[in-house]
Formats: sequence, C-alpha cells, structure tokens
Amino acid sequence: MQVKHKKTIFYLRTDIGSENLSAGGSVAHTFGVINGFVKHGHEVLCASSAMFALLKNVCPSFFLSLWLPNLLRVFGFKLSCLFSNFFFTFRCLRFLCKKKIDFIYQRYSMLNFTGLLIAWLKKKPLVLEFNGSEVWVDKHWSKKRRLKLGFLIRWVERWNVRRATNIVVVSQALKDFLVDAGVKAEKILVNPNGVDVGLFDPEKLLQERKTVRKSLGIQEKFVFGFIGSFDAWHGIEVLAAMILEVIKRKKNVHFLLIGSGPLLPYLKKELTKNNIGVDVVTLTGLVVQGKARQYLAACDAFLSPTKPNTDGSRFFGSPTKLFEYMSLGKPIIASDLEQLSELLFPAVKAGAIEVSGKEVGILVQPEDVQGFVDAACMLVELDVRKTKILGSNARKKAKENYSWSTHVEKIISFVAQDGTCTQV
Repeated sequence: MQVKHKKTIFYLRTDIGSENLSAGGSVAHTFGVINGFVKHGHEVLCASSAMFALLKNVCPSFFLSLWLPNLLRVFGFKLSCLFSNFFFTFRCLRFLCKKKIDFIYQRYSMLNFTGLLIAWLKKKPLVLEFNGSEVWVDKHWSKKRRLKLGFLIRWVERWNVRRATNIVVVSQALKDFLVDAGVKAEKILVNPNGVDVGLFDPEKLLQERKTVRKSLGIQEKFVFGFIGSFDAWHGIEVLAAMILEVIKRKKNVHFLLIGSGPLLPYLKKELTKNNIGVDVVTLTGLVVQGKARQYLAACDAFLSPTKPNTDGSRFFGSPTKLFEYMSLGKPIIASDLEQLSELLFPAVKAGAIEVSGKEVGILVQPEDVQGFVDAACMLVELDVRKTKILGSNARKKAKENYSWSTHVEKIISFVAQDGTCTQV
C-alpha cells in the first residue's frame, strides 16, 4: 500500500530476558504493529531485546539485536533492566547513525528509558506503547525479589508517560489510570489489540482444521479451545472446575488447551485428581504462533474465563486471544469484564438460550463456574445455524474494527493529527 507521506519509524522493544520469546500476546502485538506499518508503506527500523529469531525473518528494512552483556546479568533482573538503558542507547545511536527517522515507537518495559534518551538526543518524537503499569505489575504479578527498587520503577514510569510525545494504550481503563496520574488526556490514544484477519481466516484453515482433529482423534467431538500463558488473570481455576462439570453433562466434548505458564501444573494436578485424561483434554504446551493458529482452527468454540484484578482495580488488559477467537468465526464464551464485554457486544448473557441474530458472543460473570458450565452446555445443544451466526458476527466485527491494519492507521493518524508530531 502506498502512502502520500511515507515515514521512517524506529520500533524499539527493550524487555529483558525475552530473547527466545516465540509465542504469546506480546509476540502477536509486535508482529502486528511492525507488519502494519510496513504494509501501509512506511519503513521500519527495528531494535529489540526480544524475539531475535522471529524478528530477523520479518520484513523491516533493518534489525538490531539488543543483547545484554553477561557482565550486566550478574547484577540481577532489575539492575540489569536499569543498566541496559545506557548499553541499549549507545547501540541504538550507532545503529541510527546516518539514518533519518520520523519518530520512535517504543513498547514500554520495566525501568527502561532508552526511548526517551534517543528521542532527546535525536530530537525526535517518542510514541510510547503502554500496555500496563510496571509499578502495578511488579507489586501484584512479579516474582518476589530481594532488590525491590519500587521508587525507581515508579519514577522511571512517571518520567516516561509524562515526557512521551504520544501514548498508545490498549484499553480505556489504562487511559483513565494515566489521566488520574496527571498525564494529559489529549496525548493518549486508546487502541485495543488486534488480529491479522488474513492469517486467522477459518476458510483458509479448513485443511489444518481437518488435519489437527484427525491427529487428535476428535473428529466427532465438540471442541472447546483456550490459548494463553496460564497465568493468574487467565481464570485457570475456573477452567479446571468447568471441565469437570461439563464432561459430567456432555459426553461428546473435548477441551483443547494451548500454551504454558505458572498455573499449568495446577491444572494438570486437578485433571489427574479427577481422572480426566487425553480422551477429554489435550494440553499442547507452548507452541509457536503458526502451530497455535492451526490448533485454534480445530476448535468449535472458544473460552476466555478472565479474572478481575485481585486488588479490586479495573482490569486493564486487551487479550490478544479474544481478537484471534473472533477472527476465526466461532462462538466465544468470555468473562463479562471491561474490554471483553465491549468486544462481544451485543452478547448472549448467561442463562439465556435465545440467539436473535445480532449477538457476537456469550458473556458470563467472572469466576462464575456454573455460568461457564451452563453456557458451554448450551452451545453444545444449540442449533448449528445459531452457532454459525455467533461466529460470523464475531469475525465481521474483527474484520471491520480490529485488524492490525486498522490498529496502525489509528496510530499514524493520531500522532500526525496536527500535521507533525511534537518532539520530546
């Protein structure tokens, strides 16, 4: 696609310990944004401390691996994050020498201000992709470490969000959080995650669907799919409990669970305790994006039992899997929670059995095991024409509103709304 004003964008990713990352929502987001810029006719220069093997094969004109010297690693995770700023900045400045860029686009990570330094030295705007507060993440989700550095994490985050030219967040909850913290609302773009509707096209994946179902021996089963990092917010406890109840009521079902993470051992323990074997549940473990897509294509419906934040704060996420579910054109059962509710609106609510023709998915109150069980059993019994309506509506909404192409269009439009970006 040709554009009137081609831009050269410096894409920067700086999270430590992600060199071999090959699957997950952040991988999809990184690919989506970079490929989106390129497909719109812009040139992308990419420097990343993550996804080395994957990004080297992607289409940016130039790629720089931001590896961390072993000498820095001995200081532990947080100090490594802090010291990496100066090493990464030096390498990026050498990389950008004699190259002209229009703006820097950084995926923010803990204790990192590389983008700010480069923006200041190169006198270019910084567009900060802010997927969540690292202060909050460190307090609630991170491993407990001896060196806390809470004041530094807070200071660096505050410095980034206040000095960035523009900020892209994935949810309204995140924008409200930043505004409450004193950031100007007019420089924040709410831009939910997205999906490559061409890659996640059920018609193009028909052969993969047949192959996977045959290899697993589930050709005649109604297959519920789930993909995720099996972490605290994914509702794994709900998933484990609902599987046991659903198979008591419906014999011809199968659960295809894709991914790995800290709560996978818990799930395996629950399945073993209740004598639930591979004839009912398939656990694929961590698989690369392409293989995960094939597994998802084999499913007849999808699950997203996302949990609210344990501290009572608003759920700020924008689960990439939900957009992939929608694009694959199958019914979705999800928690009635923040952005998930918006994406699946209008929805069939738990307890209802009528599908009028407009609904996009099925919503259940978070952590309501019985609600998820009833919704799943309802789907198994539902007329095939109605399940197709739910799936078709979901894919249509994804295509019209949540492709990565649309996602990138919004970014370019937002940062150039006054003709040019203002430098940091």
